[in-house]
Amino acid sequence: MKECFEKAAPRYPGPQKVTVAFTLQGQGLSGFIEDEEVVDSTIPDPWFQACFLEVLHSATFSAPKDGTVRITYPFVYQPNRDAGT
Repeated sequence: MKECFEKAAPRYPGPQKVTVAFTLQGQGLSGFIEDEEVVDSTIPDPWFQACFLEVLHSATFSAPKDGTVRITYPFVYQPNRDAGT
C-alpha cells in the first residue's frame, strides 16, 4: 500500500488518507478479503485506487472469530520529510 501512495505522491503531495470497506472472510485458520471498495479518498486517481484495492485484496489475515466481518478502515500516509536528503 505504501508503494501505491509513493507512486501517487508526485501528483498528490502531502499527507493523504484512503478509507476502505471490505469483508474479511474466514477460511480455516486464515482470512481473505472480498467485496473491497474505496469509500473515501483524498486521492481521486483511478490508478491509485485500483493499486490500493489490488494490494488489499491480496492480503491475508487471521480468520475472524465469527467467520465473517465487515470492516471500514482509514489508511493514512505521511510522506517522509527526510526522503531524498
